[in-house]
Amino acid sequence: MSKRKSASSLGRMKRNKGARGELEVVKLLKVAYPNARRRCTGEESQGRRGRDLDGLDGDVPLCAQVSLSGAPAIERKYREAAKAAAPSASCLGAHDGEIAVAFTRRTPGGKWLATLSAEELVYLLVEVRLQREGREAAETRVMA
Repeated sequence: MSKRKSASSLGRMKRNKGARGELEVVKLLKVAYPNARRRCTGEESQGRRGRDLDGLDGDVPLCAQVSLSGAPAIERKYREAAKAAAPSASCLGAHDGEIAVAFTRRTPGGKWLATLSAEELVYLLVEVRLQREGREAAETRVMA
């Protein structure tokens, strides 16, 4: 006789897998975001809905959605993050909002992927280049 899992048992397994995925992403992000943490169940403060993680503010604030699944819905998770992200002025100019990111991993054994808009990626690359140029200019001044 085969055992059928109850709806509450399946729901609990799904929540546990979601929590495990969120904890894995928090661990990945701790280097850049030391205050990164999972949101607690029921922690739906005004204006913070639609995000799985908190503590992702700083130089480059993020709004993250996490999915650990056999077939992650990457675009849906990205749309959820983009809808919840605080607005930005312009990706190619002044940027004062959050970058929406969907962290997804296929189970079992897949790699974590981060999905963001191409415009946001270009913004990040420009920021890295400007920081590198600024650091090199400062080093040149010190050596002169």
